[in-house]
Amino acid sequence: MFGWLRSRSSSARPKTRRPSPLRTEGVEGLESRLVLSPPGTGWQMVFADEFNGTALDTDVWTAASGSRRNAVNTPAAVSVGGGNLTITTYTNETGGHRTGFVGSKDKFQATYGYWEARINFQDSPGMWSAFWVHSPTIGSPLGDPYTAGTEIDIVEHRVRDAGGADISNKTVSNLHWDGYGANHQSTGSGLKNNPGSTPLQGNFHTYAMQWDPTGYRFYIDGTQVWSTTQAISGRSEFIYLTSEVENYGWAGNIPAGGYGSLATSQTKMVVDWVRVWQRPVSDVPNQVLNEAAGGFSVPLTVTQKDGQPTTVTFTSSNPTLLPPESFVLGGSGANRTLTVTPAAGVTGTATVTVTAGNGTVSGSDTFTVTVSAGSFRNGGFQSDLTGWGKYGGAALTTTGARTGGKALRIVGSGGAEQVITGLEPNTTYVLGGYARTTVAGTSTLIGVKNYGGPQKTVNRSGTSYAQGSVTFTTGPTSTSATIFVYKPTTAGESYFDDLYLFRA
Repeated sequence: MFGWLRSRSSSARPKTRRPSPLRTEGVEGLESRLVLSPPGTGWQMVFADEFNGTALDTDVWTAASGSRRNAVNTPAAVSVGGGNLTITTYTNETGGHRTGFVGSKDKFQATYGYWEARINFQDSPGMWSAFWVHSPTIGSPLGDPYTAGTEIDIVEHRVRDAGGADISNKTVSNLHWDGYGANHQSTGSGLKNNPGSTPLQGNFHTYAMQWDPTGYRFYIDGTQVWSTTQAISGRSEFIYLTSEVENYGWAGNIPAGGYGSLATSQTKMVVDWVRVWQRPVSDVPNQVLNEAAGGFSVPLTVTQKDGQPTTVTFTSSNPTLLPPESFVLGGSGANRTLTVTPAAGVTGTATVTVTAGNGTVSGSDTFTVTVSAGSFRNGGFQSDLTGWGKYGGAALTTTGARTGGKALRIVGSGGAEQVITGLEPNTTYVLGGYARTTVAGTSTLIGVKNYGGPQKTVNRSGTSYAQGSVTFTTGPTSTSATIFVYKPTTAGESYFDDLYLFRA
């Protein structure tokens, strides 16, 4: 959608539209009428217009007026009825072309989320239709799309390309940033084939984008068709639903007789609904560290609503380990940084609940913080085996983990061990973790030795992960211990995950 049109301003407050009941009449296209929920859990709908009225809701949308390319945008081309918004491209009695340009600028804007619309494209040569998202400050400042914003074309549809080829069953998605002058930059998906069997032209399909601090992902009927990490916008943007006319351009040539009158034209963009989903607070991964690390910092994304602050709070299930002063929130807007500093000299596990709300949408996410004693390294096996000595059939695996994406697997007989330093003499500790085997009854051991006392082990020989622990007290001069996992027999496989070492 190269370029943007300044729509009429409005002093109306941003308004969250809630959906009315979904229509499911008939069998044909039923799957497209069902809500395609965004990926994952914890998403909330923050905007929806189902177009169930008889006129455009001017609290949410503006239908623009004015010349653009080879047509004039007019509210007369925009109608609402039968549960749909329709933009009709037509030719008047003097041969002038008319179409519609509908936007939510100054009325609804949001940062990040899952943006989707159910659209029936009924396009013709010489014009195209699109569902896109735009920044009111694009190109200012230059070289900083995160601050200035990016034009995000979720879907653009044509029936012909510049050479006249039929591309009615394809779409494109594009990004534009740094304004539209000499500094303009862009990238795009190129033509993408319809991932389904029902033609795009003349049928309803759901087009969506997931936008977050890591990039953009674009979908047709729930199937991802493109992704990119370029020009990530970090500011609030608004919605456009548009049709445009340009002769001898990328959509081919305008028909010799035009598009027909407003009453007879069959060139339309029909929109069943538009919805925007957001996560009140992003996922924070579980954290495992040793007490010598002091603390950690993680990125955190919260919902943002223009002119309305977002409140973020934290609670800990173990205030001895993580008291209120452990949490420091940095950053601004939607992008924050959470710094967590556990209490000195305390080990253990705490579940942290992060709650965020901006008056429109609110919710929470939980994650665990595990602080191990001494120089304990990588008890969750989420990185390489640095610090572990392994032997026999022991290796990291990306299958069969209890949490996260990795675990330690032992095929046949083998084991792995780690020397923990920084322990205190005459101090009682608890070594624990989770283990399972693929052959019931096979010994699967977690243990400790070389701490100033006899070797201790716990056996977990079931086929599902089970927790096990041993308690030991260091000797009068001992400041280290060797922890290990071990499978003494060759039958089947054993898995270990989420090991910890706490001060008792």
